Amino acid sequence: MSYSLVLDEPAHGDKVEELDGLKFVISDSLYKMSQGFKIKTEQKWGQTYISIRPNRVDSSGGDCNTCSSCG
Repeated sequence: MSYSLVLDEPAHGDKVEELDGLKFVISDSLYKMSQGFKIKTEQKWGQTYISIRPNRVDSSGGDCNTCSSCG
């Protein structure tokens, strides 16, 4: 499963998490389906990288670790 990031304002019932001044918004239904998310930041080469992973990973084999398209 993949997720899209967009700039948006929270709607009624959305979950909001703030990290390093950035607000992440997720619909309540997606939050419940994924059992929440882990948001991590990492500093490398003068840049900040953000990774967002669901707590519940799809057991059908669609996990990001199953293909080589990202290197």
